Amino acid sequence: MDLTTALIFLTIGLLLLLIEVFLMPGTAISGIVGILCLVIGIVIGFKVNATYGTIILVGTLIISGALSVKLLKAETWDKIAIKNNITSKSGNSTSHLVMGDEGKSITRLNPGGNARIKDEYLEVTARNSYIDSGVKIKVVKIEGRRIFVEPVT
Repeated sequence: MDLTTALIFLTIGLLLLLIEVFLMPGTAISGIVGILCLVIGIVIGFKVNATYGTIILVGTLIISGALSVKLLKAETWDKIAIKNNITSKSGNSTSHLVMGDEGKSITRLNPGGNARIKDEYLEVTARNSYIDSGVKIKVVKIEGRRIFVEPVT
């Protein structure tokens, strides 16, 4: 093994770490293989010559440190971050519902599911039993954003 092999492993390792950060974050496969390539490159450098090994080790630490500092700066993440704000609200808006409103179950309420009440699709919860889809239902209780229903008898 020679110095060229060590430099090839180091280059591959750095490229895999950059791929992990920018192209495939969270997968960890390229990051782990990249770190492994860096370690192999450093070990090969020490096997060639202790001086080469030390130079490779220090160089790798400097380059890794510089990349880490660059990545941890806020401006770096601003360039690749999504800047959209979420303006919609989740869940049911129950302000227009009153107890006794009627509708129809769209899915099987087991005990939760979807229903159409006052021409609006809502998530509802069956109060005492399962309710099949297509059954007429009525609102019997509203607790915060949760809507409890029973079949109309």
